[in-house]
Amino acid sequence: MDKTFSIILLVFAVLAVSMVTVVVISISNLQRANLSAQWVNHTHGFITEINGAVTASQRAESALHAFLLTENPDQRAQMTHAFAELSEHLEVAKALAVSDPESESEVVELETALIARAELARALLAAQRDGDNALLRQQLDDDDPTQIDALGSLNRRIVSRHQGLLQERDRVEFTRDNRSRNTLCLGAGLNLVLLLIAGWFIRDDLRSRRREAALLAATNEELEIRVAERTAKLKKSNRKLKAENLESRWSATIISSLKVSRVR
Repeated sequence: MDKTFSIILLVFAVLAVSMVTVVVISISNLQRANLSAQWVNHTHGFITEINGAVTASQRAESALHAFLLTENPDQRAQMTHAFAELSEHLEVAKALAVSDPESESEVVELETALIARAELARALLAAQRDGDNALLRQQLDDDDPTQIDALGSLNRRIVSRHQGLLQERDRVEFTRDNRSRNTLCLGAGLNLVLLLIAGWFIRDDLRSRRREAALLAATNEELEIRVAERTAKLKKSNRKLKAENLESRWSATIISSLKVSRVR
C-alpha cells in the first residue's frame, strides 16, 4: 500500500473518531441541558407554589379580619376563595415534592402551620356566627403574632434553600458548559488541523506524481532520441557492411577471373 495513502487513511480515521466524539458530547450535552431545564422548572414551580400558599393564607386572614369587622359577604367570599387557593397550592407543592424527602418534610411543616392558622380562622368564624363577642375577643387576643412571623420565616427558609439549590445548579452547569464548549472547540480545531494535514499530504502526493510523470516523460523522450540515434547508426553500419561485403565479393570475383586467365 502506498505510504501517502496509508497516512491519509490514518488521518481520516482519526478525523472520524473525533467527529463521532464531538457528536456524542453534543448529544450528551443536549440531554443533560434538557434534564437540567426540567429540574430548574420543577424547582421554580415548587417555590411559586410555596409562595402562593403563604400569600393566599395572608389574603385569607386579611379578608377574615375585614369580615369580622364589617360582616361584608364579599369579604367572606374573598376569604373562602383565598383558602381554596391555599389548599390548591399545597396540593401542587406536595405533588412536586414527591421525589425529594426534604422538600416533602418542608411541605408538611408548612401545611401544619397553615392548618393552625385555618383552624383559628374557623374558630373565629364560629364565635362570630354564634354572636359570642367575648369569645371572639378572647381568641383574637390569644392569637400569637409570633406564629405569623414563624410562618414567614418558614416560607423564607424553604424558598432560600431552593434558591441556593438553583444557584448551585447554575454554577455546576456553567462549569460543565465551559468544559463542553472547550471540548467542542478543541474537537473542531483538531478536525480542521487533520483536514489541513490530509490536504497537505494529498497536495504533496499530487506534486510528487506530477514530478514523476514529467521525469518519466523526459526519460521516455530521451530514450526515444537515443533509440533513434542508435537506429540511425545501425542503419549506417548496415549500409557500410553491405558495401564492404559487395566490394569483397567483387574483389573475389575479379581475382578468380584473373587466375582463370593465367591458367589458360
